[in-house]
Amino acid sequence: MIVSLSNTQKYPPAALVAIGEKEDIAIIRVPELKYLDPLPYEEDYQAEIGDEIIAIGSPVGIQNTVSLGLIVGTDRSFTIEQFQYDHVYQISANITHGNSGGPLILRKNGKVIGINSAGIDDTDIGFSIPMNNVFKQLKDWTESVDEEKLDYQMPTTATINQEKFKEDAKYITEYFFDSINLRDYINAYTLLDSDLQSKVTYTKFREAFSPIVKLNVNEVLIEDRNEEQLKIVAKLEITTRDKSYNEKKETHDYPLIIGLENDQIKILKYGEDR
Repeated sequence: MIVSLSNTQKYPPAALVAIGEKEDIAIIRVPELKYLDPLPYEEDYQAEIGDEIIAIGSPVGIQNTVSLGLIVGTDRSFTIEQFQYDHVYQISANITHGNSGGPLILRKNGKVIGINSAGIDDTDIGFSIPMNNVFKQLKDWTESVDEEKLDYQMPTTATINQEKFKEDAKYITEYFFDSINLRDYINAYTLLDSDLQSKVTYTKFREAFSPIVKLNVNEVLIEDRNEEQLKIVAKLEITTRDKSYNEKKETHDYPLIIGLENDQIKILKYGEDR
């Protein structure tokens, strides 16, 4: 098992300490991280409706994605697969694939008050497990673990799940163009791999897309390139505006190459001339 931090530093080996049977929670131990300070947390905090929160996660490997929102419910229950969730927070921050397990942070003091768990697709409805629901269980696991029985297996090289790879590539493509449409050029630029960023400065990147005033993704087509790269063709409707404020609507087949960098999905190439 490998743990990867936001600086892309990887720490093997790691061991599973315990995993929940009823709650979708677990604890892992990484010896090399024992001297790092964890995020501050509120083990007894009782959230109130209207509390401003920050949900952090890594959907499809996009490191440290931040969603802002509010606590909109404090006593929700639902079931996913074999796990039953009771007395959880409902939040307005978007929780998508890959966000689960990330911290829910109280915005006013920066402390963790929950563990992001699940969301409803295509909505701003998310759920987070309150720390006060699981803190005792997590503490018991940590204090009762038998160190000699922990299994610190080194990871083996695994083949890429092509179906999941294609699903994630489609997601990152749509996320990229959604960011452009919202004029969030910084977020879009972070999706480029480091080699591409070394060739295209952020200023040049922003200038290339700034004439766009509206962008719709009608379809995303995926073409196999090789086992570690995919060619994406996004069918776009684009409205641009020139310096004289004249608008023009066009349709484009816009290509991208999606691949992996340090096990994270990134855009390796975009547009025909790059």
